Amino acid sequence: MEAKCKIMSTQRVKPSSTTPSHLKHFKLSFLDQLAPNQYVPFLLFYSKSDVSGYGKFTTLCDKLKDSLSNLLTFYYPFCGRIKENSYVDCNDEGVLFIESKISCSLTNILEHPKVNLLKKLLPLDPFGSRVNNGNDEESAMMAIQVSELSCGGIVLGVCLLHKVADGIATASFLNAWVEMANKVNDNTIIKPYMEASLLFPTRDMEFSSPLSGRVDNKELTTLRLVFDGTSMFRLKSEMGGYNPTKVEAVTALIWKSMMEATIARSRAQEYVIIRSLVTHVVNIRTRVVPTLPERNIGNIVQLAVTPLIEHQVRGSVSVELKDLAMMVRKAIMRFDGDYVSKIKGDGGFDVVVESMKQVMPTHLEGVQWCDFTSWTRFPLYEANFGWGIPTWVSTVGMPVKNNVTLLATKCGEGIEAWVNLDEEDMVEFERNQKLLEYALIHPPLISLIF
Repeated sequence: MEAKCKIMSTQRVKPSSTTPSHLKHFKLSFLDQLAPNQYVPFLLFYSKSDVSGYGKFTTLCDKLKDSLSNLLTFYYPFCGRIKENSYVDCNDEGVLFIESKISCSLTNILEHPKVNLLKKLLPLDPFGSRVNNGNDEESAMMAIQVSELSCGGIVLGVCLLHKVADGIATASFLNAWVEMANKVNDNTIIKPYMEASLLFPTRDMEFSSPLSGRVDNKELTTLRLVFDGTSMFRLKSEMGGYNPTKVEAVTALIWKSMMEATIARSRAQEYVIIRSLVTHVVNIRTRVVPTLPERNIGNIVQLAVTPLIEHQVRGSVSVELKDLAMMVRKAIMRFDGDYVSKIKGDGGFDVVVESMKQVMPTHLEGVQWCDFTSWTRFPLYEANFGWGIPTWVSTVGMPVKNNVTLLATKCGEGIEAWVNLDEEDMVEFERNQKLLEYALIHPPLISLIF
């Protein structure tokens, strides 16, 4: 039976202190201006055994709201509204906070996580038409949903507008919220860095980011792959003397499997021309001189683009996994201190735009764009608000063809990959023998709660 969601209450959580008038106007950096008009979604699942000692569900929600209200005095832009894609009017309108009940248990969810069910656990559709119509001023900056499951467990769903926070900034905010929930004195909370617009100044924006509005209307299929620690070791060992990171190794395998799926679906008896590239979101915070603080607001990332692979092939892709992994590494390493120094200041915008033109639609006609985002280093499994760490952490991937989101498994040794493909490609992709040597498809997560 389909799980049903019943909304129990909806309210706005505002900062515990009014934002001073001199802080009402928060400038976006040009990296924020170029960010897609969508939300960064996270889901954190807590079992009944974790939260049962905390009292009633309403008591738990009150603690979350109180600590959130106190934290928002430091993160006041999250309570405002974006104006003209250039600044945030910090009007203390507040964060949307929803309390709900879901007619399913944590066991039901973990047996076979389904995207449609996960979406019900979020306060809004992070990629819906309402946030892709170009009207930023209609979009709430942040929304939260706390859901009580039928078993007594809870799910915390968080959506933060990408215009003011990338994935790293969102994870950093969650960690700050955890600290606030567990501390009596908020003077010990690390305040976020909020001056990215000094490094990457606001611009009169005419360039339209290729990342905006990238939602596919065609039917897509989502596959969840899990590479455990043992599989990761074997996969990395296959690449000979090259020692890839886990992310590089998994990216190479999924990329090659995507190319071979495209070839297989063509059913061609002769050679097929394959044109493909990979993009990876790169955190440049540590590459800025001096290094930026760990806590910050905004988008301080760039998009690494591999060289275009263009081959006439038959059957399988001849490029070795280690060569694909090396291509990914070289693309990411391009964003070093020298590059970051070029994009700082007034002239940096033109450098960034020139780089982004590589993935403009006019440049990608007939090209398989495999779009990767890695959240494997986010310490989301440390999110203990006072009742224990999450049983599982997940997200809802962008509904875009060939989009892949990578997360760490709970033990930290493996990688969980959410892969979106069109239906015909997915049929071939999920029976790729090399992929199946290392990845489990939709494995149940039920062992996490025992």
